[in-house]
Amino acid sequence: MDMKEWWDAHDIKNLIKAGVDPLHPESEASQKYWQDFHQRLEQRECVLDERLMCSVVSLKYDFHNHCGQLHLQEGHCCDMSGCLSLFKGIDSEVVAVLTFSGDEPDTAYCKRPNGEWVAMRNL
Repeated sequence: MDMKEWWDAHDIKNLIKAGVDPLHPESEASQKYWQDFHQRLEQRECVLDERLMCSVVSLKYDFHNHCGQLHLQEGHCCDMSGCLSLFKGIDSEVVAVLTFSGDEPDTAYCKRPNGEWVAMRNL
């Protein structure tokens, strides 16, 4: 499945058409969708992201602290510029991103006060 197919499949309109209603999580379709979603997370199923040039399991973002987490498939690392571009697209004020390869911390990208980004590997 390519990125467009994945986004199309997870577009909120398509989810609602399929019976997944965020306002009615008790519906059978909603329960099945979220059960499948959590099962995929537990199995570490991932999606190849062309911007990051790696396989992504999930991402998290804390808008209060302007910090992100990127969880990659075990053994994977990502492209720094692609990673920063992704998180800047979420919040232009992002100051740090921590990446994980499998369950292990991998790289921290931190923005210095002068605006320069630095990468710290092998955390």
